[in-house]
Amino acid sequence: MKSLMKLIIVLMGFGVIISSCEKENDNPVLNTGENKAPQLSMNFDSLVLSEEYADSTILFEWSPADYNIDDIKDVTYILEMKAVDSSEYMELTSTTETTYSITMGNLNTMLIQQGYPVETNLSFEFRVYSYITKEAQDTYTYSENSNISVSAYAQEIEVKPIYILGDGTPPGWDNNAALEMSHMEDGKFEITVFLDPEAGDFMKFISRLGQWAPQWGTDDSGTPQEGPLVYRPTEDVEDPPAIPIPEEAGDYHVVADTANLTYTTEPATKAMDLINGQTVDMEKVDYGEFTVTTTLNDGTIGFRETGGTNSTWTCTNVQGMSGRVTTDLSKGQTFDFKEGRQYTISVDLGVKTFSIVRD
Repeated sequence: MKSLMKLIIVLMGFGVIISSCEKENDNPVLNTGENKAPQLSMNFDSLVLSEEYADSTILFEWSPADYNIDDIKDVTYILEMKAVDSSEYMELTSTTETTYSITMGNLNTMLIQQGYPVETNLSFEFRVYSYITKEAQDTYTYSENSNISVSAYAQEIEVKPIYILGDGTPPGWDNNAALEMSHMEDGKFEITVFLDPEAGDFMKFISRLGQWAPQWGTDDSGTPQEGPLVYRPTEDVEDPPAIPIPEEAGDYHVVADTANLTYTTEPATKAMDLINGQTVDMEKVDYGEFTVTTTLNDGTIGFRETGGTNSTWTCTNVQGMSGRVTTDLSKGQTFDFKEGRQYTISVDLGVKTFSIVRD
C-alpha cells in the first residue's frame, strides 16, 4: 500500500504540427494532415482508492503539445475520464500546465457524487486532449483511451457550502463577503441574486470564505446564460476566466453544478400569483421570496410565477402546513381550511419551500 502514497500517471503527448512554406512566414498554415494525437502511457492498470491514504496524491503528468510555431499563445489541456459503459466524460482539469494532481479522497468524492458503487472494480477510460483555441477545431488532438480499473471506498459526503462573488454581484470581489448558495442535490447549488452589469461584468464561485481556492470559473465558451465550470483546486493552479453576467440588471437564478461542472443563469421570478380557486397577487419580500395574507379555499394551492421560468408550482411533501414546491402538478396535495379565516402564505423559490400560517 505504500506504493499508493503517490501514483504517477504519465500522459505522453505528441505535438500537432503547423507548417509554413518558409520559417519567416508571418502567416503559417495549419497542416491538419500532419496533426499527431497525444498518446497515453499508463504504468498501472488498476487503482484501489483507500480511506487510509485519502491524502495521498495522484499526479497526472504529460509532455507539452508541439505545434511547431513561434509566438503561439498558451495551449489548453483537458484531462478527463469516463466509465466504459458511459458516453459522458468527467473533466478532471482544464489547464495550460502539463501536470495535475488530485488526492485519493477528492477523486473518491467525485466518483461517489456521480453515483458510482463502492468496493467495486469499475473500468474507466482516461484521455487527454489539447487545443490552441476552443473555436479552432483543427487544433484539437486526442489521445487514445487507456483503461484503468478503479475501486472507490464507502464515504459519507459532507456537503460544504459554496459562495458566489464578482464585480457584477452585491459583494463584489470581496471573498469574505461572498454570498452562500443553497445545496440542491448531488453537488448542485443555487441562489437567486441581483446581478448588475453597471457595477461589473463577471462572477465566480468559491468554496471557502476569505480564500481564492478552491474556486470555479469558466473558459472561453462560457456565456451569460450557461457554460462549463472550470475548477481551480489550489493556489498553484492558474485562475480560470470569470463567468460573464447578463447584460440587463435584475434578479437571476444561478445554478452551479460542481459535480457535472456546468452553470446556468436565468431571470428570476418578478411576480407571483397564488392560485386556490382564486388568483391573488403576492408581495415580493426578497429574491425569489413572496408572501400574501388572504382567505383560502379547500383543495390544492398553486403558485404561478412571471418573469423567471414562468412555471406553475404546487405544494408537495406536506408536513402540517409547510413543505416543498414542485412543478409536477400531479403531486399537488390538498388542504382543508376554516371558512373565512385569514392565512399568511409564503413561498421561497430559492430553496423550493412554502409555509402557511393561520393569522
